[in-house]
Amino acid sequence: MNKTQEIIKAAGILLLLITSLLNIFSIQSEYSLVFSTVGFVGIFIAMIITFFGKHEAIK
Repeated sequence: MNKTQEIIKAAGILLLLITSLLNIFSIQSEYSLVFSTVGFVGIFIAMIITFFGKHEAIK
């Protein structure tokens, strides 16, 4: 994958990791639905980048 795709993928995974940890440790528990939604969006971004990155030609 190219550099931009790698950065976006890493950002998506970090979003998932951070929001998951916030939910696990019940930090700001009134925002747990928001954290879950942001985590879902993060992993969705990482998956899309991963799938589209495989279609890129290696030169």
